[in-house]
Amino acid sequence: MDGNELKINGIGKAGGGEYSKVHMEGIGDVEGDLSCNTCYINGVANIDGSVKADHFKANGKLKIKGHLHAEQVEFDGQMTVEGSMSAAVSRLNGLVKIRGDCEAETFHGAGGFVVGGLLNADLIEIELYGRSKAKEIGGTRVHVIKTNKSDWSQLFSWAVPSLKSVLEANVIEADEIYLEKTKAGTVRGNNVELGAGCIVETVEYRGELKVHSTAKVGKKVKV
Repeated sequence: MDGNELKINGIGKAGGGEYSKVHMEGIGDVEGDLSCNTCYINGVANIDGSVKADHFKANGKLKIKGHLHAEQVEFDGQMTVEGSMSAAVSRLNGLVKIRGDCEAETFHGAGGFVVGGLLNADLIEIELYGRSKAKEIGGTRVHVIKTNKSDWSQLFSWAVPSLKSVLEANVIEADEIYLEKTKAGTVRGNNVELGAGCIVETVEYRGELKVHSTAKVGKKVKV
C-alpha cells in the first residue's frame, strides 16, 4: 500500500484512513478505521475503529474498538479488542481481551487472556501467568503450560494476590492436546495428556490418554 505515513510523537490525535506506515510514540488517539502496511505503537493508544495491517506491533496499553486483522501480530502489554482478531502469526504477551473470535495459523499467548468466542489456530501455545478464558478452543495442536518464569507472573501476584493461573474453556478440541492448570467441560482429541491441576468433566479420545495424578476427570470416553 502506497500513501502517506501517520506519525504521532508525544500526545496527538489523527484521523483514520489508508497509510503506508503508522508509527505512534507516547499517547495517541485515532478516529476511524486504520489500514496500513506496517503499524508500530509504543505507549498508550486508543483506536476508534478497526485495524488492518500486514505487520502490527505494539507495546503498552492499547484499545481497538473494532476488529484487528493482520498477517503478523506482536503485542506486549495490556490490549482490548472489542471485535474479533485474525492473524497468520500471533504473539501476545501480557493481559489481552478479545471480545469476539480469535483466529490464527499460529497463536502464542503468554500471560492472561480472554477470548469471548472461539480461539482457533493450527498451533496454539499458551503460557499461563494469570487467569485465562475462552468459550471454545480448537486447533491441530494445543499446548498449555503454567510457568512462573515471566515478569508478568510477578506483576500479577503483586497486583492481584488471589489471581490463579488457570485456563477455562467450555470445549477444547484438537488432534494433539497437552494441558496444565486447565478447567474444561469437554476435551476432545486424538492423543490427550492432562497435566497437573486439570479439572475436566469429559474427555473424548481416539488414541492415547494420559492423566496426571493431580488431575481430575469426570468421564473418559474412547471413541
